[in-house]
Amino acid sequence: MKKSMLFIIYIFVVFVCSHPCLAYSQTLIGREQIEDAFLLKSGGMLYGDVSAATSTIEAATFDLNHDAGLFHIFCDGSKFVIQSNLDIKLDPTNEGLANGKIIPATMIEFVDFLGDKIRFYSHSYSIGVSPYDLDITSDQNIKFHSDTVPDLMVIQGDEGDVQVKRDVISGGVFKFSQDSAGDKLRLFGTLYRLAISSSTMDFYSDQNFAWHSDTQEDSMLLNGDTGRLTLSGPLKLPVYDALPSGEVGDLIYFDHASDNNQDGAYIRCATDWRKCN
Repeated sequence: MKKSMLFIIYIFVVFVCSHPCLAYSQTLIGREQIEDAFLLKSGGMLYGDVSAATSTIEAATFDLNHDAGLFHIFCDGSKFVIQSNLDIKLDPTNEGLANGKIIPATMIEFVDFLGDKIRFYSHSYSIGVSPYDLDITSDQNIKFHSDTVPDLMVIQGDEGDVQVKRDVISGGVFKFSQDSAGDKLRLFGTLYRLAISSSTMDFYSDQNFAWHSDTQEDSMLLNGDTGRLTLSGPLKLPVYDALPSGEVGDLIYFDHASDNNQDGAYIRCATDWRKCN
């Protein structure tokens, strides 16, 4: 009987020594940490579930292997790394059944590569980076709101028009991107506008054009229907010491160098200048 027992022990020792992968444990867990455990050792791998009741399970690395890919948690220098060759899904809502949120405690940083950084709803709604540009993409419009006022600014994606709720304040030049003719600024429909035509800057009004200062109303008033110009003060003519060439209707003041009798206002007639008496 004793010989049989010794033979069994001998066979067990030989078996363990010839299979060292089965002879040592890969994870040390204290008894007080284990609530429930089920481990199956196969080759160099451990399979099963371990639930910690009173403390944590600590390891230098954690590997979750799958037929289609891998999932690693490990430490790389001063960084903790979650690494996988598959998409990683964070879902605190339990597939929409709960109201959990993902709340970063500090900054989220992306590695330096071009393309989409955040996709809200496929590629149609995303924030990304292209060379020297921050790209905000929407399927159509891009809107900016406050917590109390909607649509403070709307960029209409199909046309590129920008709509703002109030004033546009510029600290520099207000510039149009294309040098093209047509309306440039519409103040009230198409009745009051600024436009560009061939070699001309065009001002449009429903009737009158009025110029004011901080102390004088209607310093100058141009009736757009009749073309009559009304001034609140005198009209100062350009002064010449020699009669220039001109077009019919030009009005100047001629200051002769030696003959005061020739001084005065002159109007250009069909062939020459005539003094206004």
